[in-house]
Amino acid sequence: MKEIMRKKNLKIIGFGAGGIVIAVAIAVAASFTEVRGPIAPESSFHQSEGIMADVMSSRAVMKTAPTAAMSSGMASMSPTPQDNDRRVEGSHNFRFKVDRDLVADQYERAFSACSSQTCEVVNGNLNVQGVTKSASLTVRIEPDDFNRYMDVVGDEKHGVSLVNHSRSAVDRTNQYQDIEARLNSQKELRSRLKSLVHSYQGQNIRSLLEIERELARVQGQIESMEAQMRGISIRTDRITASINFFSDHLSETPDHPPYLKNALKEVGVIFESNTAKVVRFVAAILPYVIGLTILFAMWIAISALRRRK
Repeated sequence: MKEIMRKKNLKIIGFGAGGIVIAVAIAVAASFTEVRGPIAPESSFHQSEGIMADVMSSRAVMKTAPTAAMSSGMASMSPTPQDNDRRVEGSHNFRFKVDRDLVADQYERAFSACSSQTCEVVNGNLNVQGVTKSASLTVRIEPDDFNRYMDVVGDEKHGVSLVNHSRSAVDRTNQYQDIEARLNSQKELRSRLKSLVHSYQGQNIRSLLEIERELARVQGQIESMEAQMRGISIRTDRITASINFFSDHLSETPDHPPYLKNALKEVGVIFESNTAKVVRFVAAILPYVIGLTILFAMWIAISALRRRK
């Protein structure tokens, strides 16, 4: 029994000693690697392969650009941004009551008042038919000229009375900053692609064409983003005003036109028109009728002569 226990103890001691030796060997190997440093990779690639790698990395940058832009937009939501950096789209809605006979005049007055460089007409509509006459006009105007323009449009001396006025505002700051961040990323990518094109000295034309296609796509993205930023700037730098004119309903439905009276007046015109159509028809078929009549008479004469013989 003692002999068995002694053999087990020797095995345990042997395993422990083996583990210590392995640990020491790993530590020595690690220290040797740190002294020598990592093995440098081979750098003997062709220039075309390096350019293609740059193109692939540029696409990776484009994929990560929106993420960076979103992070920038989220950061801009914190605290209170500077007032001069905010992009707020303001709009007003006015409803004016006007006499039925003055709706068109008020519409023309509001349209003509927005003829300067500080004001632009977005759309307009005039309806002077039916029971109710109405008109609508949407303009964008500089804030400094807004009050002056509305004083002209809402002048009570011209029979205009304000019924309702509402206003609203939409903060476009985050949207503008998001597009701006993505635009900056695209511009950096464009500069990098241009430098690749200018420094290209290889023989592989396919690689160069791939870079130029990527450059054209990036340029299209840049132009699209710049157009979006201009659109936001136009809406936020000016005030949008929606102006509506309306009149009261008629107390009585307007009479229908005298259909029967008008029809009796047109009897002579209708008869003359139809007679002219008949004359044209007869003149058109008369030569064919004469020709067929002559042929028929000749056929009868020939048949009669044959019977006599």
